[in-house]
Amino acid sequence: MELSEALRNDIQEILRSNPNNVAAIVLQGYVGSTALWSATQVLKRARAVPEWWLQFVTADDDTIYIG
Repeated sequence: MELSEALRNDIQEILRSNPNNVAAIVLQGYVGSTALWSATQVLKRARAVPEWWLQFVTADDDTIYIG
């Protein structure tokens, strides 16, 4: 069974147990779609920087953690 099929079955089981959960599932879908869109936008605008630039930026601050 694929992940999407298992997820669909879980959601249908929740809906069968309580019809009032429809609004909660729609809201979760909206939040998930917004998070996915936001992450996609970040990845589109991401730029690789050379190692020397990271050392320059973090030279005065020992508390910056990258990774």
